Amino acid sequence: MGISAYAFLHYAPNHFLINKDILKTMHTILLIDDDERLASLLSEFFSRYDLTLISETHPLKGIERLNDDDVDLVILDIMLPDMDGFEVCRQIRKTSDIPILMLTARGDVMDRIVGLEIGADDYLAKPFEPRELVARINSILKRFSTDTNTEEATQLQCCLLYTSPSPRDRQKS
Repeated sequence: MGISAYAFLHYAPNHFLINKDILKTMHTILLIDDDERLASLLSEFFSRYDLTLISETHPLKGIERLNDDDVDLVILDIMLPDMDGFEVCRQIRKTSDIPILMLTARGDVMDRIVGLEIGADDYLAKPFEPRELVARINSILKRFSTDTNTEEATQLQCCLLYTSPSPRDRQKS
């Protein structure tokens, strides 16, 4: 016999994890925007791309919804009642690393820079092409999912054992 190799998984309860996102096919997007018509249109459009949209028109309700629901990404407008989107982004970043995409009519350079500096992952100005929005969402989700999978994969340890042939096996050769 030649050299034998045996693979086995070594795990402790906190090391053997399966990322639930791998099994998940639909992604849930939270839209925080006071434009209810936009929410309706995006919801219909997103359904073609395995994206589920939930929406809130008030920023505080949006933050509450984010804490209560299983959300994969937040789309955030800047011009909101009672609290602007920049402040909403700051509030979210205090407790979460969830991807945030700013989608707003305020598209000048300084607004984009501020949005990205306070924690947004991407920024898209209105008016926008819906297919571009979906492409940006998928890109962010893919990158975020890869980062999460890499972290969890380090917790799974796989070892290979190699055994030398016994002296008896060497004599047969």
